[in-house]
Amino acid sequence: MKRLGVLWIILLLVSCAPKEEQLEQEKQEKVSQVHTIPSEQFHFVAGFLNDEEIVYVVREAEAFELQTFHLQSGETKSIWQSDAPIVDVLFHPAEPVLYVQTATTQYQGNLHIIQSDGQLLRTIDFEGSEIYVALNERDVETFAYTVFADDWSFDTFIYDGKERYTRWVETSPFPFPIYWKDSLYGLVEAEHPLEGSALGKFDEASKTVSIEQEGAFIAAFPKGEAMNTIKIDDDEFVYEVNEETYRVPAVSNYGSWVVPPHAWTENGQLLTLVAEERAELDELLNSWNLVAWEDGKQTVVSEGLMMQYELKCAPSGQRCLAGDRYEEILQGEEQYPWLKIE
Repeated sequence: MKRLGVLWIILLLVSCAPKEEQLEQEKQEKVSQVHTIPSEQFHFVAGFLNDEEIVYVVREAEAFELQTFHLQSGETKSIWQSDAPIVDVLFHPAEPVLYVQTATTQYQGNLHIIQSDGQLLRTIDFEGSEIYVALNERDVETFAYTVFADDWSFDTFIYDGKERYTRWVETSPFPFPIYWKDSLYGLVEAEHPLEGSALGKFDEASKTVSIEQEGAFIAAFPKGEAMNTIKIDDDEFVYEVNEETYRVPAVSNYGSWVVPPHAWTENGQLLTLVAEERAELDELLNSWNLVAWEDGKQTVVSEGLMMQYELKCAPSGQRCLAGDRYEEILQGEEQYPWLKIE
């Protein structure tokens, strides 16, 4: 009987242990399907909807369509259609909501707030040639946006779907505002872009800017309760992320600093591209590493990558998109196609 008892315990342990390994393997499972889109239909890849589905835009007859592709099953779904060209798609950092920008003419456009199942929540009309949207992590229907004219003059608005809908921010100080804790923040322009800037906060009532942090900042990106920043110190970028400091080689391009793209994972880890050495942008080519930062520790996820304008990663951080048109999956040190455009 003792032997049977010991055998039962061993079997129980063996049956339980692989389940954890299996879950980890499922997270790391390679993409098994490749999606083919005719070149005349392909528009652009937007990013990950979740760990298994990627959102992209195609042109179908006279319409533009948001679609998803499931990496394991190969299933495609249509989310939403627009008669006007789809220009850009943003993903809310905490909720399954997309912000889809369309252009009705060269000087008019719309911003559509859409749930991931295709339900349209709101549409905002604007007049201008470009729009920049500063999302609010705490609320999908409260955010700031800036509309630019051809001469790069701009107007900033705050959208509040619950009360006043849209209000104009008089004497807006920041062309690219940061919307955090119901206030507008931004970088106060320096005399020269290589000097960096102070971090300012705009008071709507007094229409004034107060300096929140002095320093040579080149970027700020809040997450939760932390206003994370990048500043320049000699030949290094200094990241302050969740009260931890990371120093990496600085990169410049034609007299200004190159701010590397970043992405947050669902567990609060920061992913970013880091140059292998201090250099000008055109000298680096495939000399970028994808790193993960958390609790003061750096993990190199992938090496020898090309620079990307945006870092498009799955919520878990297990996968990111790579390639000129984001047609490949980067998973650890492996890179393989999920999309074929022909």
